[in-house]
Amino acid sequence: MEAKRLYIPAYVRNYSNGFTEDQNEFDFIITTDKRDSYGTIFTADGWDFTRYNENPVVFYQHRSNDDDPDNLIGITVKGPWRETLSDGTIAHIARVRFETPEVNEKAEKIRKKIIAGTLRMASIGANVQEYRWGDTSKEENGDDIYFTKKELFEWSVVNLGSNPGAMAKRNDEVLTAIRSEKDPEDTSEQPTHEKNGLSLERARLEIYKSKKF
Repeated sequence: MEAKRLYIPAYVRNYSNGFTEDQNEFDFIITTDKRDSYGTIFTADGWDFTRYNENPVVFYQHRSNDDDPDNLIGITVKGPWRETLSDGTIAHIARVRFETPEVNEKAEKIRKKIIAGTLRMASIGANVQEYRWGDTSKEENGDDIYFTKKELFEWSVVNLGSNPGAMAKRNDEVLTAIRSEKDPEDTSEQPTHEKNGLSLERARLEIYKSKKF
């Protein structure tokens, strides 16, 4: 299967007393083990952050390949670390520190928009190497896909949870191709699949809510 990119939505963590005007570091919940409306689950275990931690940059809108250096808006200064949320969800959280206004005016504008509450989303890219189907003997949905081994390679602050349009189309193609591997008449436990080099992220939040397989 040709490698394609999808997006996992991430969200800035709100503080009970709000943000301060001079705050320059923010925590983002970048992954959880919740099932999404695509019927896919990124398990809490099996994450590899080694490569990312060697160069923990944070971009705006996943624009890592253009010639504007100001699309690199900050750096991860803590994490990703694992944490159990109040509802029992297991999450991974990363803390970004924005570049200063003297270095990057775009980063400063994004920082202020986060404080104002008008910009609050991010998304991450993951290279998924192994996945499996749900195990009905464990009361899992047999049609769900569990991504069990994956590597973080970047994350970005974004406007809508991911790049729209073509990227969402690619997401459909990847998941449709994966699902086509399963025989709908076969109710037995499905084996783990290794997909070395398969880049998987997930689509934007709106697609998650509306797409059904």
